[in-house]
Amino acid sequence: FRFGGADVKRAIMEALAGKCYELATTKYGHHLLKCVVRHGDAAARAQCVKELAGQVVRLATHATGASILELVYNGHQGHAVATRGQKDVLFRECYGREFMVFSKKNATLGDFLAQDPGKKESVLGDLCKLLDKIISKGFHRFGFAHWLLAEYFEHCGEARQRAMAPSLTEATLELASTAHGTAVLCACIDVSPAKDRKKIVKWFRGNALKIGTHMTGHRVVMRLLDVVDDTVLTRKAIVNEMAEQCYALAQDKYGVRVLLHLLAPRKVQYLGDEDAGLLSRDITNSKKEPEARRRETLNTLRQPLIDMCVQQCSSLLVAEGGAGCWLLLEVMRKWRSETLAATLAELLGAGLDAPESNAMDVEDDEEDKAGGDEEEEEENLALLERFHVQMLTKSLIDLEESQEGGEEEEDSESTFMFTAAFWSAISGRGLEMATKNRTAYVIESLLKGRAVADQVRDKLQGGEAALEESVSAREGGSESILS
Repeated sequence: FRFGGADVKRAIMEALAGKCYELATTKYGHHLLKCVVRHGDAAARAQCVKELAGQVVRLATHATGASILELVYNGHQGHAVATRGQKDVLFRECYGREFMVFSKKNATLGDFLAQDPGKKESVLGDLCKLLDKIISKGFHRFGFAHWLLAEYFEHCGEARQRAMAPSLTEATLELASTAHGTAVLCACIDVSPAKDRKKIVKWFRGNALKIGTHMTGHRVVMRLLDVVDDTVLTRKAIVNEMAEQCYALAQDKYGVRVLLHLLAPRKVQYLGDEDAGLLSRDITNSKKEPEARRRETLNTLRQPLIDMCVQQCSSLLVAEGGAGCWLLLEVMRKWRSETLAATLAELLGAGLDAPESNAMDVEDDEEDKAGGDEEEEEENLALLERFHVQMLTKSLIDLEESQEGGEEEEDSESTFMFTAAFWSAISGRGLEMATKNRTAYVIESLLKGRAVADQVRDKLQGGEAALEESVSAREGGSESILS
């Protein structure tokens, strides 16, 4: 079937007519059906879906049948093998007989329950029975089961969630690997007592980095650190590994969210919409104050994080998306490290010159600009002119002015440790920075502050003409230079 032409495939499908369910439930025959789903054309796949419709409940609890459903649900090598409509036709019977009889075509479970709340108990009861069978067989590791669980958990209420949660702990790692599974697992963490939460935490021992850098799994790590009262257990199973691998977390676009969430809880700027949604649910069965729990976790991470930020400062400053800059800012906001302040001041103070380029680079740059390649243009800017680095510098100056955050009292000499060191590094080029659109806001922050405002003003004396010329030279002017 795989290597045959269209006529061969058509002949095989004609011979298989009416046999798809039988093939799906046999030890060797299901491999042929998988081949058809993977390598067949739209007509062949549609034939399979049509013949499997009405048999999904039995297939979902069958060893080989469940693997066929998983292939249809997840697709093959990143490509869908069934349309959204075909999946709806297949899986709607999982909601029970009343749903099949009374629901409108293409109606979702949420739509049906909203239109006919009286049938909620019956429909959810049928779905619960199916899920219990799937779980008892161990098939809740499959993606289609995660989707059904997520549908059930969305509508069933806390009491039913709490009843099912203990049976799902064995599939913790599998659930953490999908978006639907993550939603279910986070709900289990929210409603479970301490004993069951500990069972979930233990699965993360040795897997904290792998899950913390996963596109969906990182949400589970954040939720566990948010709600589990036993910080000794979370330290042993999760936080110690995070402390050893904090640079690997900081380099990863999902892993860095875990660190940022600990330093700046639920800050929407650092989280995706789905992350924020899962972390916003109120918790009623945790005894410790969230801030106390977070402080105990950060005690383990403090020195490794500061050391990593100092050692890897230059690479964090240019990290994709600016996440490294935000991590540096939040570490400084939390702990006011003099060593990190000095390192940042040195690197940022030296970051006024654009990277050197040869003739070939210049030609490439012109081609990129012609093509509108903004990322390449950003890379060719001086470090201090890059947007996220500029915002970090301005934020660090404003942070020292406001004295926001910081767990320890600082003496007067170290209050402006970054600002003073930074100005010392760039003072000879203050007017140059003031006349550049991307760095003028930094000079403005220095002028508005208390630390070095007089020194900055002295350096800018007599430079009004240069500032005005810079504004007029830019089409549309420049708000930053005007400021």
